[in-house]
Amino acid sequence: MKYLTFKKTPKRIIIRCPNWIGDAVMATPIIDKIRNAFPKAHISAMLKKNTDLVYSGASWFDSFLYLDKTKRKTKKSKIVSFFNNVEIIRKGSFDFAVLLTNSFESAFMMYLAGVPYRIGYKRDCRSLFLTAGIKPKKENGRIAPVPMIDYYNEIGRIIGLNDISRKTKLFVSEDDKHEALYILNDLGISKTDTLIALNPCAAYGSAKCWLPEYYAQVGDYFAENPKNKVIVLFGPGEQKIAGKIKSLMKNKCFLYTDKIIPLGVLKVLIKRCFLLITNDSGPRHFGLAFSVPTVTVMGPIDSNLTSNEFENEVIVKKIPVCGPCRLRVCKYNHQCMKSVKPEYVLSAADKLLNNSKKIRDNIDETKSAI
Repeated sequence: MKYLTFKKTPKRIIIRCPNWIGDAVMATPIIDKIRNAFPKAHISAMLKKNTDLVYSGASWFDSFLYLDKTKRKTKKSKIVSFFNNVEIIRKGSFDFAVLLTNSFESAFMMYLAGVPYRIGYKRDCRSLFLTAGIKPKKENGRIAPVPMIDYYNEIGRIIGLNDISRKTKLFVSEDDKHEALYILNDLGISKTDTLIALNPCAAYGSAKCWLPEYYAQVGDYFAENPKNKVIVLFGPGEQKIAGKIKSLMKNKCFLYTDKIIPLGVLKVLIKRCFLLITNDSGPRHFGLAFSVPTVTVMGPIDSNLTSNEFENEVIVKKIPVCGPCRLRVCKYNHQCMKSVKPEYVLSAADKLLNNSKKIRDNIDETKSAI
């Protein structure tokens, strides 16, 4: 590994943040470490629009730079968009770039923009555009499925940042708190209610999604207790799935349909929960960051990639002969999800809520989140 030493302490740092919501959360330990290592630097995050809401309420970044993303698929429009991003970076006069993305494009942008120091992973033919970097671990000639938290933290070692925490962390803003309280009041959910969330969707693709009828059975189990309030969460384009779960449930559940809940507000709602039942998607990582007891139904993705060893989570999975395949849409019979029965998830939830005093103490704390 080539280590990087600075002639002068960086004053303007740009961090190219991950594109996926879950990855953005798993990058928080290294982001927090960089902020602490360079307390006087101006640090900007470059990311997709709306991903910045993952970091709302935190003090890690002084500014956000949004990627220019064309909706057109023509080669000309992509080239124009690329050089627009190069210009955005150049105007920032950055002296140090940290690349938490793996793409050739992200490294080439920083190089063309004239950022003097650039660190990241040496892969996808981009080594020439990095000042220093690290090669990903390989097994049998292929990149090994390393937990993303560790994957990102390794980048810090290039500049001497060791002993980085494996615990993700998130914050919430006051504005998001107020909007979340409005939503809960509108739904008729009070502070004394036990809030249990079902997160049945995944932006990655349908292969990650547990069956709606299974979610409905789990929701009915918890909704039988009048003290429990079961809420079904969903994102853009996912209302149909959430609505199907509500229609399948025999007991009452709550669904906020006035508008899509912004990510910042979603963080507050999940922090308020006593229990989260979820697919392997972004909101899962919100629950883990806030130490909310979380049961994750794992499907086509290798669980090693998102391994965190947090005691507040139980992963339920049944790996078929075709998995883990990492496909977005299942080409076969979705056996990885069909094999995970509702009783397995309920058993995991019971184990999670009853067997750890520390988690039960945390439940009392999260209850006062709003």
